Amino acid sequence: MSGTNIKITAIDEKSAHLQEVIDLGRANSSTLGFLPNGAFIKYAADKQLLVALGHSRQVLGYVIYAISIRKALVYIVHLCVQPSHRRQGVAETLFKKLKDLTKIQFRGIRVHCRRDYPADKLWPMLGFIAAMKYLVVVNIKLRSRCGGSIMDIQRCSQTLRNSGHTRNLEWQ
Repeated sequence: MSGTNIKITAIDEKSAHLQEVIDLGRANSSTLGFLPNGAFIKYAADKQLLVALGHSRQVLGYVIYAISIRKALVYIVHLCVQPSHRRQGVAETLFKKLKDLTKIQFRGIRVHCRRDYPADKLWPMLGFIAAMKYLVVVNIKLRSRCGGSIMDIQRCSQTLRNSGHTRNLEWQ
């Protein structure tokens, strides 16, 4: 399945898809971390839960995010894809939609991920850069100032440090 066959939509707490999302989260809680049902419901009520739907309207994956108005940042809480639909563009399509929804109002997107989990390989493909031993961080606007590639960001890190935009940018 390609990203063009996937429909991304925000769901609310009344959505018929919410239980599918909760079930998918439970099935993957060993790597995602446990989120109580009430948290899924609250993120849905706050319109901070995006689902990827296949052609027969089944849930292929979801992304839950939180926002910090004070820091003007978006934090990915969960990004999960059905095992049968992994490596088919679902995660990338979910992330692109999240980026499109938040790029005007917020200055970046962050995610925390252990390096020993399989998803650690996904984040660099989405444009994230490692910030600390167990963190992966991206600032979309910061990345675009450097030309977009990870090597460009390394080369311009001194300039960025001087501009005050690297509080969370580190290379290991």
